[in-house]
Amino acid sequence: MNGAAAEPSLVLRAPPTWDRLARAAFRVRQQYRYVYPSPIQDLRQRLMMLPPEEHGGQRLLQRDLRVEGADDVRILSQSDRFGNVVYHISSASVREAVEFTPEFTVRRNASSEPLQPWPAAARWTSAG
Repeated sequence: MNGAAAEPSLVLRAPPTWDRLARAAFRVRQQYRYVYPSPIQDLRQRLMMLPPEEHGGQRLLQRDLRVEGADDVRILSQSDRFGNVVYHISSASVREAVEFTPEFTVRRNASSEPLQPWPAAARWTSAG
């Protein structure tokens, strides 16, 4: 498996100037592609890539997931105990590669308190 690669089409270099905005919507698209050396059978994948329906002043407005390269795909979505959207994907087979493309839109209100990072995220992003 070669792993996943993502190429952003827009990168914010600084946060929005909230004193000049009432709210902003952000459209996010991610792409994950897994390449296999030979065909595989009975693919089972769990993806946790979408924010909760609401978090602080941020609201999830729209979400979608595309799966390409897999046969007979079944997708089940549910929320975990923290409110995050979790996709369970199964497929009868993948010939060479499978690509997952989640896409979502969130709206952030300027009057909201700043979002606090999830405590576990600090452990993942800090050097140590």
